[in-house]
Amino acid sequence: MQSEVDVEGIVREVLARLRRGGAAETPSSDAQPGNNNTSDGHTATDCLTLTDKLVTLATLENRLSGVRRVVLRRGAVVTPSARDALAERGVAVLHAAGAARGDASLVLGVADLDAAAVRFDPAAFATALAREGIEVERLAETGLASVVAELADHVERSGRLAVLLTGRPEAAACLANRRRGVRAVAGRDVRHTTKAIEDTAANLLALLPVGPTATLARLVKQFCDGWPKPCPAALDLHLK
Repeated sequence: MQSEVDVEGIVREVLARLRRGGAAETPSSDAQPGNNNTSDGHTATDCLTLTDKLVTLATLENRLSGVRRVVLRRGAVVTPSARDALAERGVAVLHAAGAARGDASLVLGVADLDAAAVRFDPAAFATALAREGIEVERLAETGLASVVAELADHVERSGRLAVLLTGRPEAAACLANRRRGVRAVAGRDVRHTTKAIEDTAANLLALLPVGPTATLARLVKQFCDGWPKPCPAALDLHLK
């Protein structure tokens, strides 16, 4: 029995040393502010840096003590509840400079392409988006209303961007815009779609996929660039 006790003691000691070593190498982002001032007057410990692509209320839980700034990766999405929590605490939100491939992501749905006799390969389109540095989560193909509802859920609950390839873009946008927090636009050509995205800071794009796959992929890349974008003030006043 003595030898078993000794072994357990050794294991405990090794684990304790590993924990102490890990803590020394990676200080907690919740450490209290000290005297290590940065060039902008803030302390090193009042800044929380997150590498998450999606920042939710759960992401921030128990991590904001003493924090005055949160630095996010380029393209990170902040959910409305997380944004409200940061605003209530007066925490500034900054985005890191520089963009790495794969920073952008979206949810892709397909519905009713046959409504406009459109022949389009969604798999090839997803591959083209990957070449543009966009990660794609593709939904199962079901009816228009159910796909729109699922895309709107992603936008509303997690703040993600969504794209729907459909032969009925106007109907899809109409359905999507019934949901709080969703700003959907219908797209049939590159020029007008780009203008609609800019005017509304759209977060759901219902797109009639007509034209070269590479051209449509670049359009979606523009849709993703610079996200998250605030709702234009003139619209936000009426959408709340």
